[in-house]
Amino acid sequence: MRRWLRVTLALMRKIIIPAIAVVRLVFAIGAAVVIYSIAEPAQLRPARLVVPPVPIVVPNPYNHLSSQQDGITASGNCSFTPSQQTLFAPVLALVPPGPNRGARAIDAINRTIPFVRRFFFHPEFNPELERVIDQMPPRASTLIRAGALYADAGIPWKREAGSVHEIAVTGHPDNSDFAFSIVPEYAQPIAPFNFAGLFAITPIESLSPDARDLIPHNVLGRFVADVSLENFGAAALMDVAAMSLRETRGDQKGPWDVHEGESNSPNRGALARLKRDAPKLSERFAHYFEIHNLLDEFSTTEGPFVLVNIDARVRTEALKPYPHLALFYNRLAPRVTIDSNIIDQRGNRWLFAGFDHGRIRLVFSLRDGVLVPLNTRSRPAADAVDLSQIRRGHWRAVNTITLEKFRAIFGLENIAFTTAYRRTDDAFVLTSHMDSVPQLIAPPGIKPMIRFVADEFLSGLAHGHGGATISLTSGRDAHGVFHITVAFTGELHNSPTLAMLAHIGDTIVEANDVRVRDDERRLTQEFFDALVADFNNARPEILGLDGCTQR
Repeated sequence: MRRWLRVTLALMRKIIIPAIAVVRLVFAIGAAVVIYSIAEPAQLRPARLVVPPVPIVVPNPYNHLSSQQDGITASGNCSFTPSQQTLFAPVLALVPPGPNRGARAIDAINRTIPFVRRFFFHPEFNPELERVIDQMPPRASTLIRAGALYADAGIPWKREAGSVHEIAVTGHPDNSDFAFSIVPEYAQPIAPFNFAGLFAITPIESLSPDARDLIPHNVLGRFVADVSLENFGAAALMDVAAMSLRETRGDQKGPWDVHEGESNSPNRGALARLKRDAPKLSERFAHYFEIHNLLDEFSTTEGPFVLVNIDARVRTEALKPYPHLALFYNRLAPRVTIDSNIIDQRGNRWLFAGFDHGRIRLVFSLRDGVLVPLNTRSRPAADAVDLSQIRRGHWRAVNTITLEKFRAIFGLENIAFTTAYRRTDDAFVLTSHMDSVPQLIAPPGIKPMIRFVADEFLSGLAHGHGGATISLTSGRDAHGVFHITVAFTGELHNSPTLAMLAHIGDTIVEANDVRVRDDERRLTQEFFDALVADFNNARPEILGLDGCTQR
């Protein structure tokens, strides 16, 4: 029995902790790619000041989709952009139409680049915040250990009414760095290019004064992060995404593809445009990724359509300058699968994203430069939809993650979120809540034990307070400053076994966690620097777009 328990705990450490970390990932792709499913206004939750560690969401066949309702505009007047136009043309969507639009877009980006560089690549923490970070568990187990963190006297919690323990953080540019520090209370930034964050834990059941330093059984965890910008918010970024889709194509001349995944003329045309307009970024992609296929172009009776059909792998040998990230990736990638789909109620698929033992897949379809759903034969199945025209909607997203260990498959499936979206001018609200309990994947002989350890935690996450909620909100305040706010709220059950498991996992992960993140940051900066260099070189072409008609 003891040996069985040890094996079970080892498996849980390998499966549940990474899987919960993946939930943070699961919402991002769906949010970025398809905001199409339509909901009645009453179904849309009011936005709260909450933000997520953005997860990839994936709707299932029960999504309610219709291009005839609630502000959806079916896109009959869109088209792909001319092949000679620079791939950086979508940056015009960051600023309103009018004279000197190219110059205004360039100025907006120039003001934002230093903030992005400081915020993501040069963070600095004051000593008090550094001590708090040192006491926090590695990122994958923070949710599991929320109850223990609540009772940790070493963390400088601010104790509010109702037994709330919270920590507020602020951030601002400081020369070439971005300085973060603890502050007495959370306040939304009033100046652009600043940050405010809040981490709060509240017991579900009220505690007596003499029990407020004990570990509560259930807590409500809340995380909020607000970034202020000067010239644009998330709504403008959605418009940039919509314009970028119109740049996504091959040569549109034929010969047309007959089979999916053929690396031929459309691939060469798309890669040639990327190399022409973004040579440094193209070189970085070629250095780090082996691209087997990028897109396919097919001819139908309704006209040609583009199947973005990315099939790629990381060139692991290219990660040698980042040894800690390389070790982490080489250990994990051959054993992990992630499967995410966005599907409407008719079974038509809007997006597939997958990671299969190192194979990276991303599939969606475009007609005339806008999104169109696919049927089971990967052919267009309904009207195309312009992301920039959507004003409200909802969808349901489902994901699966598995890990191979001990010659068996373990993981979580049915990681499901119901998502509501609303946009009015510059105001943008995206809210997702977990609507069902994720299901464990494990061999029959050990699955009951794993369920015993994890079920209460997963059930609380799915059903407590309406399900774990992740939101992304954006808008402009009374002073004209744009805000992008991400938040997470969820009921977290204290499980002594899971807490012990998390502690064991922490001792293993902690030694490499910071170094892996440093490698991630340096690698990301490579791509960012390449993109900025290509953008700077494209300025004359962007300025030249002022004389063109922009859709």
